Amino acid sequence: STALVAREVLVPRTRIEEGIVALPLPPDITPALQTIITTAIGFTPGTVVVEIDTDHDVHYVHVFDVRSIETVRRDLIRLQQLALRAFGPDNAADWNPPPVSPGISPDEGSDQ
Repeated sequence: STALVAREVLVPRTRIEEGIVALPLPPDITPALQTIITTAIGFTPGTVVVEIDTDHDVHYVHVFDVRSIETVRRDLIRLQQLALRAFGPDNAADWNPPPVSPGISPDEGSDQ
């Protein structure tokens, strides 16, 4: 929630694990629907889309507190499916995302 994010910013603790989660997108998604999904993710406290890979139909989402990549991915896919059902074509709700490789760990690529 927003309160959790605010608390962690004001009183930082080392147990927070940030990460980037890959979120597959339906093929041939319209730019308008992609914008709706990106905006919905941005309204979720502690998340922001950092890259949209249109060649591979994937959003990369920075998540403030990744305790379980699969739980975060499941929640993001649920949000995406709600947007598809509300604003996508009739068959959009039938789309099931393919499995993707695990998200990028907080330490990947760092010098620590």
